[in-house]
Amino acid sequence: NEDFVSPFWRVRKPDGSYFETCSRDFTLRYYMKGEYDGILTVYGQGGMGEPVPFSFMVTENDPIVMKLTGVETRKIWVWNWSENLHFGEGSRDAREPNWWPVAANEMKDFAMYDDEMCFVIDTWDYLLDTKGKIYADGTVLSLLDPEGFPEGKEYRGTDMAYIQPEGQKWGLYADEEGTLWLSFTGGGFPSYPCHPSAMGGAYEVLELSDDVLSLKYD
Repeated sequence: NEDFVSPFWRVRKPDGSYFETCSRDFTLRYYMKGEYDGILTVYGQGGMGEPVPFSFMVTENDPIVMKLTGVETRKIWVWNWSENLHFGEGSRDAREPNWWPVAANEMKDFAMYDDEMCFVIDTWDYLLDTKGKIYADGTVLSLLDPEGFPEGKEYRGTDMAYIQPEGQKWGLYADEEGTLWLSFTGGGFPSYPCHPSAMGGAYEVLELSDDVLSLKYD
């Protein structure tokens, strides 16, 4: 009787992490071509069944991928410090920064504004050229530089030395509700690390067009 059977799905997402759910029906939309895999385990009155591996193929990239990567030439993303509300902090349900709304030119001398971000198609490499320094939130300083910023103290956001480690990847996917997410592996982040959990985390894509990328991290 299927009423007494509970499935457990573990499905690999484009960034290599896994989506897990016990729902009987769910939808994930994959934008990036490649082969993906997962494991289905069924629990019933007799206990746990044998895990069943499965795989599926996405044969081509969705056009939205090229908005991020570029088509014939690799697209380079930079901060637009000349725009109001291009950066800041806000409440969880806000679509724009309503706690700390950064105005145009307000922080243009900080290190993050010469950062260049590239999202490489097909290899899914994430490239962050920091020119040697980033602007980082105070909560991540001890994690990135424990000698310069010893644990046990509170710090404000500041510029700090940072060179991207090799091997970081990116992924673009939609969840069950259709929300678009941009995720990073290997501790990656989009130029500004706003919190330890955001390093290697997933960011909600508020807007992605030919020349605008707007992200939010909760």
